[in-house]
Amino acid sequence: MSVAFVHVDLDDVWALGECYGFPVPEDERHWVYRDGLPRFVEIFREFGIKATFFVVGADAEQSSPAAMLRDLSATGHRLANHSYSHNLRLRSLEETAIREEVRRAHEAIHASTGVKPIGFRAPGYGISKTLLQALTEQGYRYDSSLMPTPFGGVFRWLDGRLRKRYGTSSPQKAQYPIFSDCLTSLRPFHPTSEDSGGQRIALPLTEIPVAASPFLRLPTQAGVCMQLGYIYFAAIALLYRSAPNVPWVFLAHGVDLTDFSASRIPLLRESRFFSLPIARRCDFYRRFLERVLQLREVVLVEEWVETFG
Repeated sequence: MSVAFVHVDLDDVWALGECYGFPVPEDERHWVYRDGLPRFVEIFREFGIKATFFVVGADAEQSSPAAMLRDLSATGHRLANHSYSHNLRLRSLEETAIREEVRRAHEAIHASTGVKPIGFRAPGYGISKTLLQALTEQGYRYDSSLMPTPFGGVFRWLDGRLRKRYGTSSPQKAQYPIFSDCLTSLRPFHPTSEDSGGQRIALPLTEIPVAASPFLRLPTQAGVCMQLGYIYFAAIALLYRSAPNVPWVFLAHGVDLTDFSASRIPLLRESRFFSLPIARRCDFYRRFLERVLQLREVVLVEEWVETFG
């Protein structure tokens, strides 16, 4: 049976504030961990699913999130690296800064949970050759930063509208895929690098493309599907059904199941997606998972990658 991987990026509210340029009250900085993460855990328990959670290193250094991460690991879920500071400019940082983002997050996650991550996803899908080389040298087994879709510009435009309406300070520039990303494979592959003699060599690291459907390369994140409705998700599922050799990376974000109805942050309280009733979002997510399970065997990417040639 074809496989699917269930992933959750645990970007918390403070990271959203830096992305969109709004202030975050101290008691709302870790709202995703406090309110959203338990919903994912409960739904995964209902479905008997083990997932991979991509962790921002700065969160792993906080006592309450760290305790929750330890619980995730103890119950069979996996933890992966989502950079230290969730810097959306990761692709354009200097080589030293990229390596520091990987290293600091790795050490923070290991120190707080005992887990040494073997997988990485860049904030904003900011893949680069420098990043892949840094991950290889760190001993990582896979990266899942590549979003091979031509719709990156649409995401940047939508984010720009939100920043213009709700931002009160200078935000980080959202990345999202660049056009050349959509020219790459939808299937997992080994990236290449040049050796000292200028020869192309395959890295031992596996690149696992994410959030782009087979054929049309439509965005497939759970949050996008929630906004566009179940008919859109059903179309995505049909595309995956027609491409059994393409692993389905079903990606959600912690904010997708976080109830912001009591938030004091206007964007979270008023915007179309975040103001969607939490019961409806949970219903969407359960229906999505039901369909994924009908079509695919859900496995942990950390186990699958060890069998990839």
